[in-house]
Amino acid sequence: MNTKRSCNAAASIACAFLLLAPAAFAEVTANPSTVTFNNHDQSALVSLTHNGQPIPAGSVGKSQFLVDTSDYSHMIEVTATEGGVRVSPSPQLEVGSYNLVIGTSHGPARILVYAPLADLPSILDSADVPGGPRLRALREELGFTRPTGRATVSIELPYVVRIGEPLTVTMPHDAELEYIWAINGEVVQRGLGESTFQYAFNTPGDYVLSYAERRDGVTVARTEAITRVSEPPALLHFADRGSRLSFEAPEGYAEYHWYVNGEVTGTQRTFTPQFDTAGEYVVSVHAVTPGQSPYMMRYRTIVE
Repeated sequence: MNTKRSCNAAASIACAFLLLAPAAFAEVTANPSTVTFNNHDQSALVSLTHNGQPIPAGSVGKSQFLVDTSDYSHMIEVTATEGGVRVSPSPQLEVGSYNLVIGTSHGPARILVYAPLADLPSILDSADVPGGPRLRALREELGFTRPTGRATVSIELPYVVRIGEPLTVTMPHDAELEYIWAINGEVVQRGLGESTFQYAFNTPGDYVLSYAERRDGVTVARTEAITRVSEPPALLHFADRGSRLSFEAPEGYAEYHWYVNGEVTGTQRTFTPQFDTAGEYVVSVHAVTPGQSPYMMRYRTIVE
């Protein structure tokens, strides 16, 4: 008889909501409370209610589009409607997961926004996935290419994970089972009883998590799940032509690498570039210490 097991995995995301009281927060309901965008042409109509009553357009105020405490409101468009809002990506929306906090006269409402900006299932067999040939070889080894009447397992991963965030998956434990965990075809953990898997991604891109259970060398269950790893979205920053700017990364890292439009231009914790030509510049920092999760931040700088 087949059995079915499932597991939810969540990246550790610290979220801060700046629009006041938890009691008021709970009074406003957003439906749906989660929105996913796979391209920039989509939009979603979200109803907002207070004590079961629709909130009129005139009672909807400003919104914030948050990653932690950073506001990326330039990446989203929110239009009030009678009884709700229409949410649409702006052309600047980047891959990531965000918290959209909408202010109303009855308190704020929260909407979780996933932006994979891709048809994620297509990456499973894509030749563009890093390690594609290795992934296909592993799938054949573990029996993914053959029909099976064995146990069925499933894993649900977040649509999007940010670089450096620990991803934890825990499956039902059996000390006599060998658990095999692989990322894009490369086995990163295997062993008897190793039913919990934790991993932090250091490079953006599409990733396939392959999972299998073996008993006495025979695969008895297997599944795959996909996720997209993103860099932190770029903060919008304006500057005057010829002015000296100042960017600062957190203390405590062994190395700092500052980039302007992809080229390394600084290696100190503080970076003070000067742009004499009007235009758009992407300033980013990558701070690393061996054995620790890296720190990354990006600034979309408009020089006028």
